[in-house]
Amino acid sequence: MSFAGVSFIGSGGLSGRSTPATAASLVTDSGYHLLVIDGYSRTRETTPNGDCIKSSPFRVGGHSWCIQYYPNGRVSEVADCIHLALVLDEHNIEEAVKVQFDFSLVDKAEKQLPSNIHETEVINFSNETPCYGCAFMNRNELEKSELLKDDSLTIKCDIMVIKDVDIDRTGANTAPFVVVPASDMIQHLSSLLQSTEGSDVTFEIGREIFAAHRCVLACRSTVFKGLLGSMNEGTTAGVVRIDDMEARVFKLLLGFIYRDSVPEKEAEDDDVMWQHLLVAADRYDLLRLRLICEQKLCTYINTTTAATILALAERHHGRGLKDACLDFLTRAHANLQEVTVLGGLDHLASTCPLVLKELIVKLVSPNKKARIDVNTAFVTVPASDMHQHFTHLLQSGEDTDVVFEVSGEKLHAHRCILAASDSMPDINEEEDMEEDEEKDDDVDDIEVTWQHLLVAADRYDLQRLRLMCENKLCGYINTTKVASILELAEQHHCRGLKEACLDFLNFPPNLQQVMAAGGLSHLSSSCPSVLIDLIAKLAYLKPSDEL
Repeated sequence: MSFAGVSFIGSGGLSGRSTPATAASLVTDSGYHLLVIDGYSRTRETTPNGDCIKSSPFRVGGHSWCIQYYPNGRVSEVADCIHLALVLDEHNIEEAVKVQFDFSLVDKAEKQLPSNIHETEVINFSNETPCYGCAFMNRNELEKSELLKDDSLTIKCDIMVIKDVDIDRTGANTAPFVVVPASDMIQHLSSLLQSTEGSDVTFEIGREIFAAHRCVLACRSTVFKGLLGSMNEGTTAGVVRIDDMEARVFKLLLGFIYRDSVPEKEAEDDDVMWQHLLVAADRYDLLRLRLICEQKLCTYINTTTAATILALAERHHGRGLKDACLDFLTRAHANLQEVTVLGGLDHLASTCPLVLKELIVKLVSPNKKARIDVNTAFVTVPASDMHQHFTHLLQSGEDTDVVFEVSGEKLHAHRCILAASDSMPDINEEEDMEEDEEKDDDVDDIEVTWQHLLVAADRYDLQRLRLMCENKLCGYINTTKVASILELAEQHHCRGLKEACLDFLNFPPNLQQVMAAGGLSHLSSSCPSVLIDLIAKLAYLKPSDEL
């Protein structure tokens, strides 16, 4: 049984980690994968019933697989059980894949625990049913047992792919063929801001000058959109002077627009600065930045600052921050008493008297005592929606300054965004195409689209997009398409996709069908050098193995 890699799930989610095979004797149609769950309690608390965490992809028997781990069950009826499922992670499966698989727990010494093995009958994985699973173990039983050590456990999935030809094979490539890196869109936009390349608007704050890009500001803030839209059309060096804001605050505001975050090293540990930044965020309608400031200011609430921060929250629509201040004032009489002595209530009476009424209601609330010991998150900062802003910018066609004519169709874009290079592949192309896959029955057309997109990504040096296309095309490899996909991979420097094709051909039944269909003849004329790589791959087969 060959080792088909390991996936590691930590408290922050899956960490793609696949380990090369180390077993001395390898069988082509069988293998196993280890799913290491480190921080089991965290996965149980953060993953609701019906949601799963997927393992890294791995290959066994010439096919790509993954494991789905449901810490709180797949359906409500078995919410008290851990559910595991094996998924055939491929598109357009030509023939049903016959598989026998089982899940089991492994102890620290990787000793098999027979009493916990869940065996299955022979299962047919196909386009209609690419996923099979089971209620693996009752959660209470697991947590009371010695199998859960240091809040971690290791699950082993043994897989036997049943084929007509049973051949011993070594040298299987068990690591993921293509690894798509995390989006670096923000780094590119940050570099665009720092370089000032293509800037078309300048802000003067005091004696400092900041260069920026109209289209970026407009798509991120409706206020900036209105401000810059009112300037003269065709202006290439517009100047905007802002007199009622500190330069350090505007620098952080501008940085957030391009990075969607406030770097801790740039933000001073000063509640006054965060108050000014909250005012600026409200002024320019940057909701997420305002919530970040609210969340930060919640940590500065004390008897000295509570009244000032409460007044700020009231004036600038900081509901969560306001609730945090009221909670602080009503949580203990000592807090309110000291704030009163320091003149805090007088300050509120002169600046925002209506908030005093809410304070009184809070004080007489019958539920006040029940809330005292509750650790409430008053402000929740939503996930970044920056990609949605840029998607809207592209779709709206607003402020475009360059037009591409492709096959008679005109496509409008923005020079500064294009100059940021690898930023655009993150804008939901993959999600959109996945939706198309669900709606469109013509899988061949979709596969060809990914091939064309890969060619374009290589042409314009968009590395992350190219890797996304490689990763997708790995799922379309079969006996009909492998030759054309391998040719594409060879021509466009796709090492991972090429290895996936060679691995598929390194199984004699697959190679036989490709040869019969003329696939190797096609490769010999289009890119003969790749046949040398295939020969090197096949050379690992034992002399007794015959095609």
